[in-house]
Amino acid sequence: MREWLWRLRAMWRRDGLTDERREELQFHFDAAVDAWRARGLSPEAAHREARRQLGTVAAAETSAHEGLGVRWMDAAVRDARHGIRSLRHHVAFTTVAVSVLALSVGVATLLFALFDGVLLRPLPYREPGRLVRVFDSSATAPRFPMAIGRYQEFRAAAQSLDGLALYTGRDLELGGEGRRSTRVTGVAVTTDFFSILGWTPASGHAFTDSDLRRSVRNVILSERLWRTRFDADPGIVGSTIRLDREPWTVVGVMPAGFQHVGGEYRSPPQGDTVDVWIPLPVDGGDGDRRASHYCNAIARVRTGHSLSEAQQELATLSGTYSRAYSRFGTWGVHTAPLLDEVTGRSRSVVTLLALAAALVLAVACANIAGLCVARALTRLRDDAVRRALGASRWQRIRVALVENLMIGAVGGSGGLLLGAWAIPVLRTWLPDAFPRVHEVAFTWRSGAFAVIVALVAVLVATLLAAGATPEPAATGRVTSGRRTQRLRAALVVTEIALAGVLCAGTIQLWRHHRALATRDLGFRAGNVLTFRVTVPVPGETPRGAVGTRLEDLRQEIQRLQEVEAVGAATNLPWSGYDENADLTVLGREVPKGMDTSIRYQAATAGFVEATGLRLVRGRTFDAAKDAAGQPLTIILNDAAARHFFGNDQPLGARVSIFGATREVVGVVGGIRDYPADPVVRPAMWFPINQVEFVRVFFAARVRHGTPESILPGVLAAVQRVDPELPISDVQTLEARTMVALTAQRLSMRLFQLFSALTLVLAASGLYGLLAYLVHQRRKELNIRAAVGATSVDLAQVVLRESLTMALAGGIVCLVALPVASAWWRALTEGLPDLDAWAWIGTPAALIALAVLASLGPARTAARQVDGAALRED
Repeated sequence: MREWLWRLRAMWRRDGLTDERREELQFHFDAAVDAWRARGLSPEAAHREARRQLGTVAAAETSAHEGLGVRWMDAAVRDARHGIRSLRHHVAFTTVAVSVLALSVGVATLLFALFDGVLLRPLPYREPGRLVRVFDSSATAPRFPMAIGRYQEFRAAAQSLDGLALYTGRDLELGGEGRRSTRVTGVAVTTDFFSILGWTPASGHAFTDSDLRRSVRNVILSERLWRTRFDADPGIVGSTIRLDREPWTVVGVMPAGFQHVGGEYRSPPQGDTVDVWIPLPVDGGDGDRRASHYCNAIARVRTGHSLSEAQQELATLSGTYSRAYSRFGTWGVHTAPLLDEVTGRSRSVVTLLALAAALVLAVACANIAGLCVARALTRLRDDAVRRALGASRWQRIRVALVENLMIGAVGGSGGLLLGAWAIPVLRTWLPDAFPRVHEVAFTWRSGAFAVIVALVAVLVATLLAAGATPEPAATGRVTSGRRTQRLRAALVVTEIALAGVLCAGTIQLWRHHRALATRDLGFRAGNVLTFRVTVPVPGETPRGAVGTRLEDLRQEIQRLQEVEAVGAATNLPWSGYDENADLTVLGREVPKGMDTSIRYQAATAGFVEATGLRLVRGRTFDAAKDAAGQPLTIILNDAAARHFFGNDQPLGARVSIFGATREVVGVVGGIRDYPADPVVRPAMWFPINQVEFVRVFFAARVRHGTPESILPGVLAAVQRVDPELPISDVQTLEARTMVALTAQRLSMRLFQLFSALTLVLAASGLYGLLAYLVHQRRKELNIRAAVGATSVDLAQVVLRESLTMALAGGIVCLVALPVASAWWRALTEGLPDLDAWAWIGTPAALIALAVLASLGPARTAARQVDGAALRED
């Protein structure tokens, strides 16, 4: 260790130590000369004998100099200095290589941050790998919300679980003295919810089994709400706050960083999205606990048990339950890892973009490798000189390696900065409901990935360049060699093929997005303002009060001069609403195996007109005809009419749903649950005055102007009806439809960006190779010119080379397209197969790329008249 420290110290003090060593060597040499002179030799003879004995001072000084410091580190420093001078001398090569590497590393960093944040990073819970979502399951609904009665049975009997909990979303109205009421996001949970996730309140306590009753009014606050609304009051636990116009007792405050688990059914998205938690009552009668399925379920698999064992045990318990309570239906059970449920539909989008980024990175690596091979060819003579002076192959490769590592350091740093800048931009493109969007950030993992990408890129490029660099011929002449030319051509063909694959994917996604945007939506999104209202139901609210309040509000908004139509419903188009029930047509035999489930919703009068739903036959809801106490009615969509009635007339037919008989009074056009869904599912609407729902969305269509212009009038109307009632989630219907298309639009945008980038890289690689070939074949071109070839003939030589490589890349691309298309279709719901646009557009793009890349080299070739080239050996 002491010797190593001395050598490192010697590297920094080499100049001073060299002077000292030179004086010492000169002293010993002079002493040897004096000794020989003392023996009677002449001065010349004494010097000769001293040199024979000790060698020259210069040789000794050189040997001593090499002994100072650490030899390999010293060599690396010399190579680095040489690399800096070389890169400064070849500015064009340095600029292009650094730019390509920076772009590729930036893209890789950006997509890795997305992939890492959404799919790789563990969920912020204790042992998240043991957390699972549990669903009730049937042949027609494999992932259905759980009934409370089944939860109670499973929780009491399951030995493979460390806990099972239910939760469901519930918006609440938060009031307070001197403050306007606001809407807060709430979740009703059972006892084990927090302990399953491995979290406990920072102050106070979690809910107990005794809290799970309808009469209990206890609440746990989020840290964010406690800090912003209650000024981080340390004495908040035990105090009373006003929720839904009733007093609730605060029993706990969750710590900062706690995130909700999310869920597709009646649940806020995953993340810091919940303001309050309240107990979920489980003390209802059999009809409520066993027949109604409206709760999300989460469980923790016990240590020593696997997910498959838990699934098997729950399936056994489910069979026992179904036999004991057969009148409530036959249900199975389905379990899935929590991470898979949290990521949901976004998993395929992120994976698709990651594959696209991998293709971009592959093209960039091929481009950098081509540049490094070209750079190696310019060093052939220097390499031959080094070899003649005794340098080993490793020493010659090391020169290029150090130079490329410096390119990697600069390009990687630039890519790192580019990725860090682009990540916040990407987050603005993602909707707030995109799973784990809050986790997409630049982290040390992103930085490490960028460093690895840059390092691998330059190492691969160095190895390819070293393998392609020819040894000097026996004659001593240095040539590029056919192997080098074939390698560069192969790299360019690879770039063209990969660029073609991405180009075809872009065309396919663009066609899909265009088809989604231009097909019949089933509604008219323009000129509609939407907002959400949750009517509080304190104490013993009389039946019909909610419907009356909503109708009063609807009529008050309808009086606004700018409003053409207004209505409310439990959901808006493209919201993914998923409430299901069984419907039976009275007087018709149900065919064996027929799916009798139907999406059910509720709406007020005016909703069909406000959202622009198409009335196919019959009538829409009427405030008087469909009021509480009037004959029970429903409206079907056309998919439900076809499914349940075939070619028969549905109007006037009587159906049974939830044990009540209703008359079909209208049929409207269908709307898909999500934009990319291939079919419209059967759906129906109750009149909201007959089946009350407290949480609804209002839609108001304006006659002229912008939808936002009526917002002050809407707020005034709400104040006149109920001064305490807050509204939330104010957006235009058009904005909501754009959010629903965000995933498809994001994929298309990034594919367009990646495709353009790969085409540019492939064109630059092809241009560089053609320019090199023109330089290498300048003698041939001059001979052609001397024997009568015109400029057009010479340009055609280059164009043929370009089209040949484009054709080779196109063939590889077309062979790979079916496989790539299958991957894309597997990852993108509703994506069609490759059509003529992709099969024709991709080759056309590659031909255009070849022509554009060949223009510069072809122009150079057309001007080849150089006598020196003919005289060159």
